[in-house]
Amino acid sequence: MSRPSPEGQTPTEEKLMTEIEHDDTRQTDTDTDRRTQRDLAEDDIAWLLVGGGVVGSLITLLRGRRTLVDWALPAGLVGAGVAILLKRRQTHLEATERNILAELESLDPIARAQVLKAVAEQQFHPGR
Repeated sequence: MSRPSPEGQTPTEEKLMTEIEHDDTRQTDTDTDRRTQRDLAEDDIAWLLVGGGVVGSLITLLRGRRTLVDWALPAGLVGAGVAILLKRRQTHLEATERNILAELESLDPIARAQVLKAVAEQQFHPGR
């Protein structure tokens, strides 16, 4: 029969809890990997649209075309690529803000004040 640990769990229970924790970590890592791969794919698409628009603009310029209709497609491609990149940036900023606020909320008021003071000092006096 196994001896209970100081926490009241047998070694088998402790091993099982450790495995569950590791499985949770692996699941989170997998989700993060999927999200990262999707984000990279979106970034690639956005940069391809921007690049395609620039190449299209150069071709239009070299052909000597000056009408609005000739410039509509290249401008649309560049605009769509930039819009995707800006949307991704905004999404990243919002997610980072949520993470920081959640971390701050988990601190006690004194620790939170110390962290905010340190961040403010670093922003206003870099290099200290």
